[in-house]
Amino acid sequence: MLFVKKNELTGTFFILIFIISFIVGDFNKSPSNPGKPFEHPVEEGIEGGPNSRLIFEWLRLKSPITNEIPDGIKFRSLKYAKSIPKANHLPIRMKGAQSNQSNLEWTLRGPYNVGGRTRGVVIDKMDPNTILAGGISGGIWRTEDRGQSWAKMT
Repeated sequence: MLFVKKNELTGTFFILIFIISFIVGDFNKSPSNPGKPFEHPVEEGIEGGPNSRLIFEWLRLKSPITNEIPDGIKFRSLKYAKSIPKANHLPIRMKGAQSNQSNLEWTLRGPYNVGGRTRGVVIDKMDPNTILAGGISGGIWRTEDRGQSWAKMT
């Protein structure tokens, strides 16, 4: 009789563990609808994490009005991409009637005097015509005519 009660207790214990594992498993599921917003808060500046890429894609694709990914968005994107004219179908302005791309006429429209990734600029107190500028990958540059011409120092 004691043996039977021990088996019943063991069986009941395993059934209870089995039921608890299903209950806990439901809490760890990912969202069933990928178009719906995530339940987890999105923290900016935190890299990595198991859902980082999924959260990034959701933030990129969601509608700002409905806060969901629109239905059929991939199909609509592909349809729009097919409607964009290809390069060989675009009209090209040429100098002559019969010409190829090597004879194209270009007009420089700017931008002018772009600093790029300039990280520091120093003006000489004794001579305001002398300016030093340092860039991220371009080195240090010097001018002695208020920026009309530059010479690379490094």
